[in-house]
Order: sequence, then structure tokens, then C-alpha cells
Amino acid sequence: MARPGKYEASGDIGEALHEISLNGFSQCETGDAVMGSGHYSLLIGTGVPGAEFAILREDNSGFIDYEAFDSEDEALAAWDAVLEEAEEEEKEE
Repeated sequence: MARPGKYEASGDIGEALHEISLNGFSQCETGDAVMGSGHYSLLIGTGVPGAEFAILREDNSGFIDYEAFDSEDEALAAWDAVLEEAEEEEKEE
């Protein structure tokens, strides 16, 4: 059973990835969790089992979620898509 709160959708892995991001170890960041649709962090080589390569998202309600990838190349390709979405969102503002 998922615990309530900001990590309810992502559990212990999401919490570990968020801690990595908060400590400044994300490769790239984009977005705005307050004014936009969310804040995203690209995490490569996290050391977190099951999420060595991941994209972390904090939505505008403060909830944390992530998507894990099997390789750095997959994570980078997904990151490109995140950047394109962020660019489109900026144009709409």
C-alpha cells in the first residue's frame, strides 16, 4: 500500500531520486513546479536500483513521480521530449 503524501505515486525510489536532485546531482533541470506544469530533473548514474537512469518530475501540487530507463541513451531521448514540451509551454505563456 502506498503511503500518503508527496511520494505516494513513486514510493521509496521516488524519494531517493528526489533527494539526489535536491542535493544538486541532476544532470539537467527544466520547468517550473509553481507556475508551470512541473519541474523535471534528468538523473544519470543514480545508484538507485531500478532507476539508474531516470527523469524525476515534481508537479504543481508538490507530488513526485519518475520514469526509469534501461540506458542512458533512452533517458536522453526522453529528456529531449521533455525539453520540447517545456519549450512549447514557454511559447504559450
